[in-house]
Amino acid sequence: MDGLNYTFNGLGEFTLLDVDSGEMQVQARTRKVSDTSKATVFSSVAIQLVNHSLIQVNLKNGTEEELEVFINCTMIDIGNFTNDTSTHSLLSYTGALSISFAVPVTFENRTKGLMGVFNNDKSDDLTPSNGAPIPETSSEADIYHQFGITWMVTNETTIFCYQAGESYEIYNFPDFTPMFTDNITFANATLQAAAEDLCGSDMSCLFDTAQTEDLSFGEASLSEKIASDRATLDLDNFPPKITGPRSHKVDRGVLTTITTNVSDANGDTMTCQLETNGSTSANLSQVSGDEYNVDILINSISEELNLKLIAKDTNDARSSYQPVIEYCPCENGGTCASLTASELEEASSYFIVLECICPDSYTGTYCESDIDACAENADPCYPGVRCQNDPPPRNITGYTCGPCPEGYTGDGKICDDINECVNGSECDHICINIPGSYACSCNTGYQLAAEGRCDDVNECVPASDCSQTCINTEGSYTCGCDTAFSLQADGKTCAPTTVCTTNIGCDLVNGWCYVDSVGTNQCSCKKGFTLTGGTQCNDEDECSTGANRCNQQCVNTVGSYNCSCNGGYTMSTDGYTCKDIDECNQLAPVCNSTQLCINSPGGYSCTCPTGTVDIGGECRQLADNVMPAADETRTPSTDERENAVRMSAQMDISDYTVAVDTAVTTTIASAATTYCAGGNCSLISGTATTRRRRSTPTLTFSYNFVLRVPGYPAPSSDDPTSIDLHTTIKFKHI
Repeated sequence: MDGLNYTFNGLGEFTLLDVDSGEMQVQARTRKVSDTSKATVFSSVAIQLVNHSLIQVNLKNGTEEELEVFINCTMIDIGNFTNDTSTHSLLSYTGALSISFAVPVTFENRTKGLMGVFNNDKSDDLTPSNGAPIPETSSEADIYHQFGITWMVTNETTIFCYQAGESYEIYNFPDFTPMFTDNITFANATLQAAAEDLCGSDMSCLFDTAQTEDLSFGEASLSEKIASDRATLDLDNFPPKITGPRSHKVDRGVLTTITTNVSDANGDTMTCQLETNGSTSANLSQVSGDEYNVDILINSISEELNLKLIAKDTNDARSSYQPVIEYCPCENGGTCASLTASELEEASSYFIVLECICPDSYTGTYCESDIDACAENADPCYPGVRCQNDPPPRNITGYTCGPCPEGYTGDGKICDDINECVNGSECDHICINIPGSYACSCNTGYQLAAEGRCDDVNECVPASDCSQTCINTEGSYTCGCDTAFSLQADGKTCAPTTVCTTNIGCDLVNGWCYVDSVGTNQCSCKKGFTLTGGTQCNDEDECSTGANRCNQQCVNTVGSYNCSCNGGYTMSTDGYTCKDIDECNQLAPVCNSTQLCINSPGGYSCTCPTGTVDIGGECRQLADNVMPAADETRTPSTDERENAVRMSAQMDISDYTVAVDTAVTTTIASAATTYCAGGNCSLISGTATTRRRRSTPTLTFSYNFVLRVPGYPAPSSDDPTSIDLHTTIKFKHI
């Protein structure tokens, strides 16, 4: 195994290779070439590893090329015998076995037997089983007697299987003496001439031909010698060595270089080439004798690069180098952290896309997008206030909140309700502060009129709760009685001063019989009844006659009536007046936190602030670069069409984005604030309501109040390159 050649023609079973004193045993059996021959050939080989099956291969008796294979002494079908990895090979030729080994480097200094000590030192290869090595220059006879024959196995150490009729003794002949190659004798001159022509000076070839008298044996021996010499040469030749980093980081769009060193221990001339997966992003160049550079430039986010540097020497020995490419594909200054040693060890690919670490101003898988500060902060502005991203580049704090809704003060992020009742209001009597606004109320006996004024309520019209007569006073009223009647303790009911001693047929249940001022007996009815036929009291339907105080629904009862309210209203304490229920100011909110609540007589509506759109019941802010959502989709009213602020702009409808809409509505709101500050505005209430805003001279408008008329903006009918925009200014209750 160290390259030493010698001839041994022992007859028997011998230890070819022993690794670690029995951990692995390879034994070979020989037989004579012919009955009279003094030369032997291999006829069987047995291999045994500790705790593994015994394998034995025999050259079948009576044949020259057929093999028998035994596993644990049982013959198997050789067609089913496979072994993916092996350190040896078996060849049969011309009635003999040829055995070759390729042992791993790990067997160094661990072998003994006829194959010698594997350590790249020929001087100790001829080491007998029972002593020190003999010189490699020893004669063939000395090699036979002092070395080879010592490796004949015993009956106890053999690993061969013996079939029926076989035994150790019939195969082993320790006293056999072969012919040695220094005494080669040919049967005739013709054979000798042919052998010398075939073999040249190769002694093994000449010897085998002389002993077998068969040129094919000599030719096979010569071929084995040539193959063995070639194998030795291959083993002595080391492939090129390539050194370079285990991995290499590549940033997108940045030229980077892997520096490698290629060397050959035998000093052979080398050639190098670069193989890739078809990518053109890598190029190989030779910087100096042993130094090669691989230049890499990747510009695409999605490109994948696998590269392998292959070095080959003049003996066709090859080696390769394939680094792990750590690709950082980030944009806009994004960076990547290189793989740790453990991550690199666990890597299953030679091309790994690293995760981007984005600067504060950017986001996305590859840091390709400006950060949406409003979204990153989960809509940080007060409900109903638009969040506007600052121009890029911006970080997570790069946003601006619009002005607080009317009736609130603050920076747009935090908005506090303005208590108009403390700071001054237009209410005559009572001011009630509500979120974003205030409401006026009046003392008993008064009703709310325009501008917070409280007007006296005429409790006598159209009806009163007085039994007979009603006298209106400022903020109240008094009841009076007809002649011959007296006011009772409740201040409302009248009763006869003098009742009849004899009833003249009057209805005494619903009326009276009384004596008038001239002493005549008369009939009279109580409130809620009408005198019929001079004596009978019939129910009066106050709901039909209008003699009731209900301002919505009236339900007649016997002798009276009850008032009730429509949906969305509640009854006042006076039992007659229905007041609008302000659903927007109840403790339990009727709209979600993203919506605006707009109260209306008898009802309310939930709508989204300007610049947001309803998505699944939630008002979501639109991106600055998309079309704004319509405030409403209905047909505009006549009032909206006639009183809208109208304007045109030289632009395409698709360019009217949320950012443009915010700028336009903010400009209109600012102009309206300036205009009204000069006392040019007045508030017109669309419905009778108790809710009030602050007076117009101090009113500040924001874009929240500027509403686009339904259907606008729209392409101009006069100029296809322009758009028309109609807006109105209305109050929205937050």
